Amino acid sequence: FDDGWKGQPFELSVESGFSFHDLEFGGGTIVRIIAPMQATLTVSGASTHTLLNGMWQRHEDFNGFPSWHKVGNFEVMLARLSDGEWHASTTADIQAGRHSLYMYQEDCTPYDHPKDVLAWKLHTGTAWEVQETVRVEEVCTWTTHT
Repeated sequence: FDDGWKGQPFELSVESGFSFHDLEFGGGTIVRIIAPMQATLTVSGASTHTLLNGMWQRHEDFNGFPSWHKVGNFEVMLARLSDGEWHASTTADIQAGRHSLYMYQEDCTPYDHPKDVLAWKLHTGTAWEVQETVRVEEVCTWTTHT
């Protein structure tokens, strides 16, 4: 909106879950506000399970690590299982500790975040195959209250 407010990011802290903004109003009055952030993920390039593509909303920690649900489909979850691997599967399978129905990380490195995974395997209907086009990226969005 353009009603005289001009915002400039002052500091961004994903770890704290808040960001700080200095807003200038009119004749130079500056107000600092603190805005909560929501960490979301985007998944792209999944050709055999296109339902994985799109936005994922941060959910509660699972096994001591963040987890996400597919926006618009709470029954699909991305989480790190107890074996240290990231999996995208049904929420029921993830919570039961069962391995992936849709996608899992290609190597056995215990990454702290799915954005760090180098390659993902997806099931083609007959076999698990690496799909090099799959990308998992973190996106920070602002939560606004009106």
